[in-house]
Amino acid sequence: ATIVSSLAQWLPRFESALAALSVAQPQPIHGMLQARLGGALNAVGEFERARGLLQEATAALDVPENKDECAYARLLFGNGWLAQGKLDQAESAFLLAIDTPDSYAAGAALANLALVDQRQGRYEQALVRYQERLRRARADGDVRNQAISRLNEATLHYALSRFEETETALREAE
Repeated sequence: ATIVSSLAQWLPRFESALAALSVAQPQPIHGMLQARLGGALNAVGEFERARGLLQEATAALDVPENKDECAYARLLFGNGWLAQGKLDQAESAFLLAIDTPDSYAAGAALANLALVDQRQGRYEQALVRYQERLRRARADGDVRNQAISRLNEATLHYALSRFEETETALREAE
């Protein structure tokens, strides 16, 4: 609740900055700010407004030199759909967000795709994605996301009554 409250206080500032940057032709900085504002709107449940901003952001950023920022905007787009339980739309957005050298956006998209798979009953596919996320986190030396990946994997194993695998994943997450 505290985070949402803080975001709600910052929204007018984001909106003012966006209005100050508004130009006839979309600029990368404009798209970046639209993406962040869209993500904040998702967090406070204003999904329709977020979706509009994130659509504009991806359009403005969808050029090779802004590939990472565009992937991040698509990740935020998917997060909004996921929060609303619209799994097919979330999956589409996350699949687009994976194709980036930005390890944060690609990793988060993989983890969120695994969550979509899990919610749709595609447990083995979810496991493959969690393991790919773990592989990437290890390659990046990202200890935090290694632990998160193992915890996500443990949750899936537990839900499937695979208790030995659950225990192994939890031990490796420590």
